[in-house]
Amino acid sequence: MTNEEIKNKFMDIFAFEGFSSNVLTLRKAEEGEIISYEKQEDIISSMVKTENSMFSQSTGKDRIFPPEFELIGTGTIIEEAIKDFIRKDTMLCIELMFMAAAVNNQITPIPHVLDFKGILEETQMGVEQHRLITDKFIMGRDMLSNMKGIKAFDCNNDDELIGIYGSIWGVNIFIEPWFLQHSIFAVTEGKYLGERVIRDISYDNNILTVKGTMCIINTRAISLGIGKRYTKIELDHDKINELQLTWKTTSPKGIEIITQKEEGI
Repeated sequence: MTNEEIKNKFMDIFAFEGFSSNVLTLRKAEEGEIISYEKQEDIISSMVKTENSMFSQSTGKDRIFPPEFELIGTGTIIEEAIKDFIRKDTMLCIELMFMAAAVNNQITPIPHVLDFKGILEETQMGVEQHRLITDKFIMGRDMLSNMKGIKAFDCNNDDELIGIYGSIWGVNIFIEPWFLQHSIFAVTEGKYLGERVIRDISYDNNILTVKGTMCIINTRAISLGIGKRYTKIELDHDKINELQLTWKTTSPKGIEIITQKEEGI
């Protein structure tokens, strides 16, 4: 395959099946320069950072230049490598979402015996109190049984338990199987939440290398309902890591990230 064919194949699959591409705004680098924002005062932004914690936060009116990184997918054919990349990209995006929700402490503990409708309303309000409209509830398959008794719930995807599964109060319900057990996110639409930028794609010797950035720019555009075992006064990131354990044991290499030099700063 030529480089152009590889890029087109990747974008076709990632745009349709990628988690970050369905939650954030997906943008090619040629559509503009690396992400930069004029932030409002006192709004904290969270973004992927390829150093020790993989994340950083900024506040104030500074322009933001999220660090560029490489994410690796492996597979004997390009389709396998793209699927492997999507798993890793999904995990990275959800880690970023946990971080972003915790910044403003927009977290609702979910009790063992729960008023599920009330939990959805609380997570929705966590976004809409900031004059944003909730676009999606994002949850794992384990939460679906709680939806059945809510009259406003409209199921339109019984066959495939992934992607847009249904809606409630006009808000889409997005199912993501990867380690989202015991948690529900409410997010606004991607253009107000953040971006996933793809800058370069290559595939050689069974290794797919994708360069780009990922950023949640408005942490007030996301809130989280999560099982009580994962919260103390704040979100317990050690317990959150338990949610990722199954994923990490199925992918021995985990997330492979190579830091790229930032440009234009």
